[in-house]
Amino acid sequence: MALENKVANLIKLLSEKEKTFFAITCIERIVELYKQFDLAEDISEAEPSIPKGEAYKTLLSIFKFIKEDLEMADSEEIQNQIDKCEPLIVNYNIFDTTLINTVAQLVAESVSLVLDYALYNDDDKIINCSENNLEILNQIKSDEYRLNINPDATRMEVQSFLVPIFEREIETQEKIIDYIKNKVDKKVIQEFIQKSKIQ
Repeated sequence: MALENKVANLIKLLSEKEKTFFAITCIERIVELYKQFDLAEDISEAEPSIPKGEAYKTLLSIFKFIKEDLEMADSEEIQNQIDKCEPLIVNYNIFDTTLINTVAQLVAESVSLVLDYALYNDDDKIINCSENNLEILNQIKSDEYRLNINPDATRMEVQSFLVPIFEREIETQEKIIDYIKNKVDKKVIQEFIQKSKIQ
């Protein structure tokens, strides 16, 4: 999609620190969606060391590390967090491919991508964070459309419904990038994030 390519090009123009911050804003807007997986599934089936009901708390602790400690962390510390995050990325060999699980997989994957970027400095990791937000919207809004608006919708009808939703998300991401580039106060950015969370 041309719109996605536009965001990818904007991401590439950011500094390393700005790219990481942009990815953090993407995660801030989706991380709460992981709660539903924690309520519906038992993470100990994937990782016995994480008790049932502790998956979301564990993910938040990794995200806290990214926000507060990543910049000064060494590669071993970062790899430890990647290893900690791995079982939180929903494994379809263990869990069913439900909407809740698919969304949770994308959320945890985005957290892991930021850690990967810190190790490998690969712009695609940050671009994938941006794309994951779009895919989460795709999953949630497609499901809502078929459940609440048109159960017999064709693929083309669903895609037409999604176009303005994707456009708004792209505009949101572009605005955040613009804020970051222009060094807008982080409180202003945080307020904008709170208003633009994906639900």
